[in-house]
Amino acid sequence: MRGKINNATVILASATPSIESYYNYKKNKYQYLELPKRYGKAKLPTIHLVDMIEENKKTEKFGAVFSEFMIKKIDSRIKKNEQVILLHNRRGFAPILRCTDCGEISLCPHCKLSLTYHQFDHKLKCHFCNYSAKVFDQCIQCKSINVQLSGTGTQKVEVELKNYKCLIIYPPNQLMDIETPRPDGSLGPLYLASALEKIGIEVDVLDASVGSKEFTLEETFHRRIRQGNGLIRIGMNFNEIADYVQKNNYRIVAISSNFTPQTNMALKTAEAIKEKNNEIKIFAGGINARNLLNRFLKTGNFDGICLSEGEIIFPKMILAVINNYSLAKIPGTASVDKNGKIITNPVDQSCFPKTLDDLQMPKWDSLPFEKYEKIASPHGVNVNDRGAERYAPIMTSRGCPFKCAYCHISEEKNNSAIFGDIGSLRTHSIERVIKEIDYLISLKVKKLFFEDDSLLAHKDRVKTIFKKVRNKKLSIANVNGVNLVHFFNTKNRDGWINGKFDIDTEYLEILKDSGFDQIVFPVESASKRMAC
Repeated sequence: MRGKINNATVILASATPSIESYYNYKKNKYQYLELPKRYGKAKLPTIHLVDMIEENKKTEKFGAVFSEFMIKKIDSRIKKNEQVILLHNRRGFAPILRCTDCGEISLCPHCKLSLTYHQFDHKLKCHFCNYSAKVFDQCIQCKSINVQLSGTGTQKVEVELKNYKCLIIYPPNQLMDIETPRPDGSLGPLYLASALEKIGIEVDVLDASVGSKEFTLEETFHRRIRQGNGLIRIGMNFNEIADYVQKNNYRIVAISSNFTPQTNMALKTAEAIKEKNNEIKIFAGGINARNLLNRFLKTGNFDGICLSEGEIIFPKMILAVINNYSLAKIPGTASVDKNGKIITNPVDQSCFPKTLDDLQMPKWDSLPFEKYEKIASPHGVNVNDRGAERYAPIMTSRGCPFKCAYCHISEEKNNSAIFGDIGSLRTHSIERVIKEIDYLISLKVKKLFFEDDSLLAHKDRVKTIFKKVRNKKLSIANVNGVNLVHFFNTKNRDGWINGKFDIDTEYLEILKDSGFDQIVFPVESASKRMAC
């Protein structure tokens, strides 16, 4: 049509013409011009076919975009100061978002074509009508949270080439002589790992207290180093961590920092990595890091701090690195500008899920279970010496219904304008909790440590959960303590007998029958006199 309007000759060139073009030639609408030989006596390129199934078996890199053969060919050209062009006929990051439970594929409501995930603006797009939508946190058909990206687009090729691998680190541990050494393995980094995987970022988790697969426990956990401050350090040393990051080509590192006594471990880990390679981006998160953000950022070794729960904020920080735009634009972050000024961008509603069920399950399979079993010293106190058994953390809720003056949760409630309303009590659905427990059982977990800050609040909900757990043959304990008031019949104080609280015996029996063999509770009091 354009050629007719402009009275121009149109040439359609192709080695594989469309059926329509060939038909028009047969009907004498098009003139056929044959090029029997390659122009300029050019030679046909050498073509290599690589069986990616066999490649994946050999390299154990299942789902890899590039074969080892292609990587070697690219490297050889780059070393010769030559160039490489990669051709891939699929836009976006991944062409399919599929539910792994029911098989539902996210489709355009107008065209019924699969929506393509675009990582750079974190949206699903139809390449036919240009419809766009936010990325679904759960399946629109069965409401499962197990939705997964499939396939490879040009954005994913670019990310793979730039090698934006991320490592989330539990730093080494330091402790006093009287303390019991324990690995970490807490839930925060595992939630972050799942959130990054959801947007297609390759991510690994390292508990430096036990080391990577290359390290034995004798070289890490059982190696006790007396430091200048009098404390004992266990785990990989800081140079070993930096070497591990460099060797495995991690471009982004996230460091978990929840406890004030471990601050120096996080700071020294970052310092060692930056000394080895200053181009690596390092971020920190956790209640300690966000409350000491000035101290962390002033070291010059951190590129940003996550100011709240990180499952939504942290992936945006990673995308900022990949797309080379400022962290200061992202709500829920703190960073340093070019003038050395600390910029704090408070959270907004975009930083949080509508419900906890909208979050991905933690990436439990990244924990070094075998090493944890050998140590048999879980991060939750274990007063029952059951020997080596596989254990894992789990959380059914976040926040707390109380507001005790001496608690960090209360402090965060007082600073909700910066950190968000993360201190308020929020819960997973009962169905989600049971689904997580069943998944952990599939990983051969025998003991669960519940990390909730107020596990036993909402009695009816708790009773239902642990009645459902009753026949799963688990050993159960809590980590962060429970409030003793939940063990009494205290509604309207009608449960008082002779001026004393009436113990809720039924509640305790449900907990015992479900597998609870220890309950940790803090010695706390609202009375200043008692607290002192």
